[in-house]
Amino acid sequence: LEQARAAQRKGLPEVIQLSPYPEMQRDMALEAETTLPQQQIVEAVHSMGYEYLQDITLFDEYTGEHVEQGKRSLAYRLTWQAVDRTLTDKDVDLAMQEIRCTLEKQLSLILR
Repeated sequence: LEQARAAQRKGLPEVIQLSPYPEMQRDMALEAETTLPQQQIVEAVHSMGYEYLQDITLFDEYTGEHVEQGKRSLAYRLTWQAVDRTLTDKDVDLAMQEIRCTLEKQLSLILR
């Protein structure tokens, strides 16, 4: 710890502990109003405070056939990883279900 502080004082880059455990990814597609900024969805997910959620990335946005006018489909990839253990499907699936329910209630999103 003292070495890290000394390096920081010297202006050296911060060292980040990499996990020896595998990451898991889950995709989630949501239908949202076109007026809702996608960043608001990302911020809502991050505000839930999941310790093992490493990243959430928008990888697809679609409007057109099979999507109501005034709405769009947004697809996100959520990356999960722990530094102390291998996560199980149960760990991640439970968190994903909580995220879906919260987004449906808070932002009126529909799971696609």
